[in-house]
Amino acid sequence: MLALLVVAASARPQPRRVAQATVFLDYAAVGALRTTLLFSSKELAPSHTPLLLGLLESAFGAGQIGGALVVGRLSDDFGRRALLLLCLCCSCVSYACAGAALFARSALLLLLSRLPAGISKQTTTTCRAIVCDSATPAQRSSELSMLYACSALGYAAGPLAGGALTERHGAVATTIAAAASFAI
Repeated sequence: MLALLVVAASARPQPRRVAQATVFLDYAAVGALRTTLLFSSKELAPSHTPLLLGLLESAFGAGQIGGALVVGRLSDDFGRRALLLLCLCCSCVSYACAGAALFARSALLLLLSRLPAGISKQTTTTCRAIVCDSATPAQRSSELSMLYACSALGYAAGPLAGGALTERHGAVATTIAAAASFAI
């Protein structure tokens, strides 16, 4: 949240601060959703929970591999900002699809939502490039450290928020909240 306050306090936020806020929200959303996947897997496939959970995580990982292979080039060709916005929009849609899958109680739709989520999970890579582009060589190391600290903070806060939200309002609410965080 501190990164969000820094960004909000500035009239024209620095690209590095936007990158920090982005990775915080990204990792918080990922952590929140991953917290719900185990419980959702138990509900959707009670006799095959470990297999479904493995498939969900593997689909996400496969998507990340595919995305990683093309993001650098696209970022160079179309610009960091455009690619970051595209990744955030695609993440928002894929997490909303996960929410729809949980609402429809469809293990297949949930599985299909994980591949594009992985493909679009290139925000950290893009934010790292933004930081490297905007920081001086003397600042680069400390700015990258701050970026990683923001991602770790998001990943620490996300599961807690996701668990609390899921316990109180259900897994669908958690996925919708995660999708909304990408729209911010």
